[in-house]
Amino acid sequence: MINIPNGMDEMPLSIETRQEAAYVHAIDDVEPDEHGPWFSDILRYLQTSEYPPHFSRKNQRGLRLQSTNFVLEGGILYKRPPDGLNLRCVNKQEAQRVMDTVHARVCGTHINGKMLALKVIRFWYYWATLERDCYFFVKRCPIC
Repeated sequence: MINIPNGMDEMPLSIETRQEAAYVHAIDDVEPDEHGPWFSDILRYLQTSEYPPHFSRKNQRGLRLQSTNFVLEGGILYKRPPDGLNLRCVNKQEAQRVMDTVHARVCGTHINGKMLALKVIRFWYYWATLERDCYFFVKRCPIC
């Protein structure tokens, strides 16, 4: 709902267009280099049922709910998507290797960012900033 002040018949509406997809900027970078991989808190919780010491009660509840989407098999963390195929969680360095392999080597078609993200998922890999990283990876590719 919009509050329209008395005496105004119409309000100006400005529409901005962007050159890149909005989903690319929807997720902030959640993997600080000095604190380990993005999934370290989830992995620790699934292994030992312990929360990080700096977590508030609200953060503890969030971690508990978020960890239901992950499973630990043989010491490796997997994300459980709705279709049932477990996706292996990878850190930042492994993600770069996976994107390079799928984008230029295995498939070799130099596809766009969204298709690269879908193909990475088809190869059963996952990380929190998958779509955004694929978009910027393709943007930096000199051949593309």
